[in-house]
Amino acid sequence: MPQPMFGFMILSSLFTAIALQAAPVAPLEDIRAFTDTHRRDMRCAAIFAIVASEQARGEKSALAYPALGKRGRVYFADVGERVVAETGQPREAVQQEFVAIAASLQENAANRASPEAAVSEYMSKCLPLLDAAVPPPGKPALPQCAIYLQLAYEEIYAREGLSPAAR
Repeated sequence: MPQPMFGFMILSSLFTAIALQAAPVAPLEDIRAFTDTHRRDMRCAAIFAIVASEQARGEKSALAYPALGKRGRVYFADVGERVVAETGQPREAVQQEFVAIAASLQENAANRASPEAAVSEYMSKCLPLLDAAVPPPGKPALPQCAIYLQLAYEEIYAREGLSPAAR
């Protein structure tokens, strides 16, 4: 990846849009600090959002990783919900921590000779966490493949007739 797009706005809008809309605010005496595990999981969620954004832009180095659009979004939401629930921190405080983590990721990558190496380092530590929390979908069975092919054929046939693609 050339200069990584550590999109604060992406993280902020993703966090706001996902699942934490009705998170209750804990009384002040119930608010706890973020643990190292919380920060690690939030760092992984942030890196997944960043890589997913790069994948959506077609960035070649990001496409070397598994698709992170859906699974990364689920992981991000789950981590955010868990951190809010476990710490009692308000949603906005967790959102600010995500932004701070993204800034530190950006600074780390900027200070490295190869930003791709920084991303690779994080991804090697984070992908096992993603696989454990949000397992990748299994390979489709033969009947599922047949259904997918039939649906694809019908869509292409409706659009193009009996074109080479439909055949």
